[in-house]
Amino acid sequence: LACAFDIETTTIEPPYTLDKNGKKVYEYSPYGFMYHWQFCIEDMVFFGRTWTEFVIFLERVKSVLELNSNRRLVVYVHNLAFEFQFMKEFIELEEESLFAKDKRKPMKFSCNHAFEFRCSYFLSNMSLLKFCENSQNCIHYKLEDKYNYRKIRTPKTPMSILELAY
Repeated sequence: LACAFDIETTTIEPPYTLDKNGKKVYEYSPYGFMYHWQFCIEDMVFFGRTWTEFVIFLERVKSVLELNSNRRLVVYVHNLAFEFQFMKEFIELEEESLFAKDKRKPMKFSCNHAFEFRCSYFLSNMSLLKFCENSQNCIHYKLEDKYNYRKIRTPKTPMSILELAY
């Protein structure tokens, strides 16, 4: 089954001053959190807003598809290193399965004795836009001119059709 996973996140940038070199000096460290996830299985798209919903979703998929350590679902994530930093606290990582290019740059890992996440960026060596342009029957709409990336969104923020389409 062709599967993909993606999250959308908000970054909170705290107050800062500029040092003599123009570098930002924060009062406390910036932080981010996930406010929306989507998981695609073939042509079905599943949405969620919290990690709790994601964990429940994985357990249901594992049960319905009768997944286990010998029967895994492969899930592609473009730039897995980013998603991994957010999801690692909510999954049962099989540490011996973690294969990384560098510290904090996993190329693949297995979790929950059912799933294998792979980085499609490392596999393709292309941006998501270029990957889609080069893939037959694939359309990728980048909404950079319409989507407000700096807007603070939480899992409780109502999302417009445009935001969901992104």
